[in-house]
Amino acid sequence: MRYKFFGKRLWNALVDLPFALPTAVAGITLATIYAPNGWIGEWLAPLGIKVSYTRLGVFVALTFIACRSSCGRCSRC
Repeated sequence: MRYKFFGKRLWNALVDLPFALPTAVAGITLATIYAPNGWIGEWLAPLGIKVSYTRLGVFVALTFIACRSSCGRCSRC
């Protein structure tokens, strides 16, 4: 990225994460994070939102994996 802004290093790390993780590891990681006792799932469970092992979870995983091609190009601009 050409411009300097707050959180640029964190943004770069998040964009590069899908490149560093194989697809299987990414799936296991996402299932763990979005499980009812996971980092994000514990916040969603009281709201009645279940992500792991649902269609919403498949959407999240496909979006994460798709970032390999779309977001990767954007970060190199």
